[in-house]
Amino acid sequence: MTESPIITLILTVRNRYELLGRTLRSIAAQTFTGFNLIIVDNGSTDAAPQIIDRWVEANANRFSSVTVLKESIAGASVARNCGLGHVTTDYVMYFDSDDEMLPDHISRIDNYLRSKPQTRILRWDIGILSSDGWLEVKTHPTECDLSLQIIHSPLSTQRFAVSTALLNEAGGWDEELNVWIDWELGCRLILSGAEVKYLTGEPTVIVHPSDDSITGKSWSAHAKNHETALDKVRKQIEQKHASASDTEDDDKDFNRFLLTLDAKRAAAAGMYRREGNKVIANRTLQKACSKHNLKHRLALRSIYTATRLSGHGLSALSSIFFPKKRVKE
Repeated sequence: MTESPIITLILTVRNRYELLGRTLRSIAAQTFTGFNLIIVDNGSTDAAPQIIDRWVEANANRFSSVTVLKESIAGASVARNCGLGHVTTDYVMYFDSDDEMLPDHISRIDNYLRSKPQTRILRWDIGILSSDGWLEVKTHPTECDLSLQIIHSPLSTQRFAVSTALLNEAGGWDEELNVWIDWELGCRLILSGAEVKYLTGEPTVIVHPSDDSITGKSWSAHAKNHETALDKVRKQIEQKHASASDTEDDDKDFNRFLLTLDAKRAAAAGMYRREGNKVIANRTLQKACSKHNLKHRLALRSIYTATRLSGHGLSALSSIFFPKKRVKE
């Protein structure tokens, strides 16, 4: 007797017809096909819809179910919520239309979730393929608390599966945001109190960075949107703290999370300045430092300076503030 599917994979597509075939081929190559697939066409104006139709005609019978939806309102969050509204399985996971998964990707996730059905969030590592062919493994084998999510975003789009009920309870994807949407959602899911489990092993997702991604290459172009996302998460942290038991540990966590959030804000300021936008950079750095003591202001300015000079610094310097705990599967 065939087991009922427990996972729905949602693939959202907006154009990128020249890259879409690679992603669809990687889905077709999965060794485990007992999952539901939802493809959301988010108003594509190129040949993507035709590519989807041909692929579905050739491959639909291989999976538990394949559904193609049309969402005319542009926006990644809108498209992802459109797919979420049609999920009937216990878990849901997302994928981008320009990346690829190795053949055993969904198999290992399904095996884990069936063996540990109390899991609410499961995350894993990915590999990022550079333009010169080098594969960089993005791994964070540490406790996934809010600080880790703020700095490293281990709950990015193609790096986690989540209980469908939990995602709905959390409000789904924030349709007011158009950048850092998975980062914000990951913060919200962690603030819900759900434990994040870690699936060990070599990466089975290969990310192909592209200039036309949601974030793109220009930080300054998204400065206002970054501020919106940062302010939303700050408000969520404050609301969580207001409803907490108000112990000394709660206060320490609250202050640590706000400091981490402003470290990310300081790094963003460094990127704006690196791109030549002094006014935006100064304003953002001032906001990052405004509510902290001298010691922490100096630390935030060091993150700003390192990022301004090298384009990096946040991840390395954050280890000074946030010691990591190793975790097991």
